[in-house]
Amino acid sequence: MNRLGTKEINERITKVHGDVVCIVSGTYLGSTEKATFFDVKFGEWKALLHNVLSGQGHPSRGLFKRAQSKKLSLEEILSKMKSIHGENLILDTSTYSGTKEKARFIDKEFGEFWTKPNHVLQGHSHRSRGHENRKETCVSKYGVEYPMQNSAVSLKQAKSQNNICLKIHWKTGEELICLASYEAKTVDYLNNNEIDFEWQSKTFSMPNGKTYRPDLYLIKEGVWVEIKGYFRKGAKEKWDWFQSTVPNSELWNKEILKEMGIL
Repeated sequence: MNRLGTKEINERITKVHGDVVCIVSGTYLGSTEKATFFDVKFGEWKALLHNVLSGQGHPSRGLFKRAQSKKLSLEEILSKMKSIHGENLILDTSTYSGTKEKARFIDKEFGEFWTKPNHVLQGHSHRSRGHENRKETCVSKYGVEYPMQNSAVSLKQAKSQNNICLKIHWKTGEELICLASYEAKTVDYLNNNEIDFEWQSKTFSMPNGKTYRPDLYLIKEGVWVEIKGYFRKGAKEKWDWFQSTVPNSELWNKEILKEMGIL
């Protein structure tokens, strides 16, 4: 379980809680340690991952759900919907047959979707709006749309992996995370030759919503560098996009590293 990545954890959470709950990246350190989770209505709380995957939610949501357990009239449901979702959400009353039966809802920005009214009263909305809410939370909390775009969060996440190698920048004393032997040997080369560089210092947003972070930036040369022995699935697509977007970029593969005397 402690090898799960943030994306896989959130996929499992979504199956249980919909778009209402997500894990805060970098806070999961193992199955016996409490991580931080975020509820779109009630905010953050700490819990064990397996408890959340078993259905446990924010403590305040439990109180809210119990308050909703009594039978509600359609007028009460519409009133409560408005207090939770404002004018963003409309219920197609012709499809309503009870709080536990799926009905048609219309999000004014993202379109229609079907779900149970009691889920809507718990904070659920259109899937795309849930994604937007998480982005807003990340921007507010970390200053970026996704937690992994924040260098401190991504560093903490990387440290939780088992295949890392820590290096120290020769000039700044900064702690550097290397995830492969080529990266570690390249950092050693840069340190030994006192070449001024930044290590994984910037994350670029791609048009498809994914992100890309090159390995290093050579300050004097003004060149971004990607160190790669071979491309895993999807990595080549990211590199091709980056190189076409940022011309001052270089790929240091096995052959280049050998020519430079790094390998």
